[in-house]
Amino acid sequence: MLTTATPVSASAPPTESEVPDIVAKSYAIKVVRRSNTNRTYLFEDIGQAQPAPGRLILLKREAEPVMAFRILRTYTERQQFAAKRVRRYGEWRMLANGDVYRAVEKLSDIAAPPETNQDRREMRELEQGEGLTSGGSSPGAIKLSPLPKTEKYDPELDTGTSPPPISGVDSEASELPISELSPEEEDQMASLIAEDILPLIQHGQGVNLQIGLYKNLNSEGVRIYPMGATLKYSVALGKMMFVRKARVQDALAPEFGLGLYKLSPYRKDAKSIDSYTVMMINLELHYRLYFGDTHILFFSLGATQNRVVGFANPNAKDINTLSALNWGIGTGLNFRIGPNWSLRIDAAIDPATLSFDPSKIGVDHLGLGLVLNF
Repeated sequence: MLTTATPVSASAPPTESEVPDIVAKSYAIKVVRRSNTNRTYLFEDIGQAQPAPGRLILLKREAEPVMAFRILRTYTERQQFAAKRVRRYGEWRMLANGDVYRAVEKLSDIAAPPETNQDRREMRELEQGEGLTSGGSSPGAIKLSPLPKTEKYDPELDTGTSPPPISGVDSEASELPISELSPEEEDQMASLIAEDILPLIQHGQGVNLQIGLYKNLNSEGVRIYPMGATLKYSVALGKMMFVRKARVQDALAPEFGLGLYKLSPYRKDAKSIDSYTVMMINLELHYRLYFGDTHILFFSLGATQNRVVGFANPNAKDINTLSALNWGIGTGLNFRIGPNWSLRIDAAIDPATLSFDPSKIGVDHLGLGLVLNF
């Protein structure tokens, strides 16, 4: 008997402690082909279970979990479907073509994540390799809903004996409630609900062209803020380390930058006009919080090494003063303004400000930039 479950709201995925009753079925599948990245696979539905796009399946070899997949597209005329890997277990890294596994499919589910550009590229690769058309069903065309209740006994279907297992994979009781699975399978399927979260970090790298005010010192040792420009490169690492939610996620991102500004004149009391061109070598570490796919709030710790790279009528003492190492503790915000573009504003204070000594309070920099994400 197949039982039904209360549908799960798509507004927020449940936590592992709030996982609803799960409905599952088990059947045999065979690996047909894999993408070059080993991330997306084409399977043959030898158990004729006809899984729907958007469902989660857990592949097992006997009692051992192998990999978990999210079904992307089905090809009913070929009894095949494409799925992307969402988790690997143990030492399993790749599935060989022709291998047969038992698939445990979770029927009650949260809303399926949309297909990404990488998903589409890898499905095209599989379709071209197998001569499939791209007209298969996908999650965008199917709305997941609770399964209808079935009768305990059907006089036409339930008479006679059951067919033997397919290719050595136990397909007996092909549809069963999760309560009839083993405790290990129940834990594995339940954990997939909590872990199957669409990453918000679609572009891990960025180039930022920034205009701002940057701290240095004048000939009397007083802070000055000349205007300059910097070009910075950053890459997101350590994704979803502490915050792993559907709409809020985090990452660490180192950032390297080079900048220039010019001071002319530098000394007001100079007998002749002096000028200095200063290059900034900047290195920062950002802790980022991604809010949906539109805003990034970050906190930064960094250092800027200044170097005088050009001058006119120089003074050795002034060159040493301008070639200072500055530290900054800051924060900033990115606003997405296009598919690959965002506007960034950030500021940092001199760490000495944290001493709350009025004579040491100061800003390290203020910046406004345009970011290309890729």
